[in-house]
Amino acid sequence: MKKSVSTLFGVLLISMPIIAQTTRYVNSSAGGNNDGSSWADAYSSLQSALDAASSGDEIWVAKGTYKPSSAYDLTNTSRFYHFRMINGVGIYGGFAGTETAMIQRTDMGLGGVNETILSGDIGTIDDNSDNCYHIFYHPSGINSTAILDGFTITRGNADGSDSHNDGGGMYNNNSSPTINNSTFISNSSNDTGGGMNLLDSSPIVTNSLFILNTAPYGAGVHNSFSSPTFNNTTFTRNSAGRGGGIRKTSSGNPNFNNCIIWGNTATVEGNQLFVNGGGAFTLNNSCYGNGSGDVAGNSSPTTNNSITSDPLFVDADNGDYRLVGNSPAVDAGNNSYNSQTYDIRGNGYSRKLNKNDGTAGTIDIGSYEYQFGNDPLPVELVSFTGELANETVELYWETATEVNNYGFNVELRMENGEWETIGFVEGHGTTNSPKEYSFTDILNLDLNPNLTRIDYRLKQIDNDGTFAYSKTITVDLTTNNSIEDKGIPTVYSLSQNYPNPFNPSTTIKFGLPESGLVDLRVYNNLGEEVARLVNNELAAGYHETTFEASNLSSGMYIYKLISGKFTQTKKLILLK
Repeated sequence: MKKSVSTLFGVLLISMPIIAQTTRYVNSSAGGNNDGSSWADAYSSLQSALDAASSGDEIWVAKGTYKPSSAYDLTNTSRFYHFRMINGVGIYGGFAGTETAMIQRTDMGLGGVNETILSGDIGTIDDNSDNCYHIFYHPSGINSTAILDGFTITRGNADGSDSHNDGGGMYNNNSSPTINNSTFISNSSNDTGGGMNLLDSSPIVTNSLFILNTAPYGAGVHNSFSSPTFNNTTFTRNSAGRGGGIRKTSSGNPNFNNCIIWGNTATVEGNQLFVNGGGAFTLNNSCYGNGSGDVAGNSSPTTNNSITSDPLFVDADNGDYRLVGNSPAVDAGNNSYNSQTYDIRGNGYSRKLNKNDGTAGTIDIGSYEYQFGNDPLPVELVSFTGELANETVELYWETATEVNNYGFNVELRMENGEWETIGFVEGHGTTNSPKEYSFTDILNLDLNPNLTRIDYRLKQIDNDGTFAYSKTITVDLTTNNSIEDKGIPTVYSLSQNYPNPFNPSTTIKFGLPESGLVDLRVYNNLGEEVARLVNNELAAGYHETTFEASNLSSGMYIYKLISGKFTQTKKLILLK
């Protein structure tokens, strides 16, 4: 009898249908069958993929701009157009359009080459009055299995009535999706939550950015009866009447872990935070403004291991929200709050790195992880070399820009010894033009006859006493030559263009530690190539090229250098 039952059960299992996961592809520039079956035959609109998707599917979206085209169950007029997430479906942006694995996504954050934009600017371009009320509208029922990952959500304008007066970027009512690696920028509402509005909702948001959103109440995010969790998310330059960054009312227990809430404004009260009602508003390992007028409401946030110092963005005024090397937010987070491998930019931008050498370490606070050797210090050092001549070592270094630079301690380390300061060179304070420095170290080899090599590094010191170290260079004394001769860098580098902003031309410098194929291109904000500056073999050393933009319109552009395994991008601004 047992055998018969087992046999029957096995037959039933074999006969049960198996639901396979489907990957649906979206690429606005694809020219194939438009059926979503591959990159070549990708849907040209995101809405087509959403219409076809069911639980268990993934939607992969290539770089470009996509706009809502469905009102779902609302009034079928264009301002009600919006996207809706689906339980069990992951929607992933940031693809170039050739990838075969999710992990291959890279450079997908704000201004990145593979930035994927969901825009509500459906009518007259740059006229908010005819934009969609929401980019995403979730009236109820969305849970954490609905995933949004790798998008820029922008230009939603919730100036309608009832719920269409809230949540220009995303409106959530009894909905708790999962959101990763996404930017909410330049959304607005006439009431609450320019970037995101939460009512009875508890989404989990990680590695994300809320900037330049506006609303009377809670410009970045508005919370009511909600208990969301925000991990490594940055709120800055949002503007409201009350609660420029975040506003909480009624009950609920929002948690902010490894977050930056800084540089927001409110015309009435609560530049950064406005906290009212019951429940706890908790900041864990976060960085927030706590000066005059920054925190308001009848409740106070609970803070654990949090700081109230300027996070030191690279250049917030020009849209660069990375952290400089000596930011108090670097290496100041808690690793347990974030399971993501990469930061908001994707592959190649690992999380949980030691700022001093790039090895595994403590996660940073905010959306971006400081990348040792790639992301800038407050003083951007573009080269540091040494040259041996008889019994002296001539050290040379160059900066591209400097902010509050007091100067440099020159430090030396003998073989197996300790670092010691051997001199000081005064800095140039604040400047956006390249500066060159040198220092001569007079050796006494008679006192150290067996010495074969010497290490040098720079300790760059700001006016406020904060400091950061350069990479180490080594001089070989056995061959009467330096390991790094002047003019040959030890690492790849891409300098900030100069001048910047510019019109009509600017110079871009870069350094190559070895010969190889070099590709340097310029892209607009849609990821479209507008200029190819270099595409050939170059010798090791320092190089420069000129970008001529007389035929382009004003705006922000991205330039990207690729050589070997090195890839780096920077922003430049054309002002006419």
